[in-house]
Amino acid sequence: SHAEFKTPQELLRFAAELREISGGKPVGIKLCIGHPWEFIAIVKSMTEGEPLLDFISVDGAEGGTGAAPLEFMDHVGMPLREGLSFAHNALIGIGLRDQIRLGASGKIATAFDVARALALGADWCNAARGFMFSIGCIQSLSCHTDLCPTGVATQDPTRQRALRVPDKAPRVQQFHAATLEAL
Repeated sequence: SHAEFKTPQELLRFAAELREISGGKPVGIKLCIGHPWEFIAIVKSMTEGEPLLDFISVDGAEGGTGAAPLEFMDHVGMPLREGLSFAHNALIGIGLRDQIRLGASGKIATAFDVARALALGADWCNAARGFMFSIGCIQSLSCHTDLCPTGVATQDPTRQRALRVPDKAPRVQQFHAATLEAL
């Protein structure tokens, strides 16, 4: 639960408050769709006079970086393709798809992953996995422990020394350029 809201209506009012406080910046939510009726309740509230979200970023249950516990990746929420398609179709069904941007997040690492998400209705994609690989992530699945052996996912200054930005920056740029070219 969240300290600022308990219901879909309160969530939407909180988002509107954040938009106002920020001087009109776009405000949205990121979620992995679990029970379809929970997402439908948010969408329905937007048709009943509650403020609209500017965007919804749909994450996949499979996780993108490998930082999520395996039990979550295997058993909680919809995979990205199903969740994204569901959200896209729900927004079309209520006539708000042209007013709410839709993002995709979760195991997007290649140009094909981006193309597939766009074909399923995403307006943009969030990608971390491929970029993490490009700087040396070995998927030790220890992100949540602060013991990342490569320095990619840690706050420990000693471990961070393994991540030399001047050496890694060209790799990130090359990965990004190659992905866009392939797309």
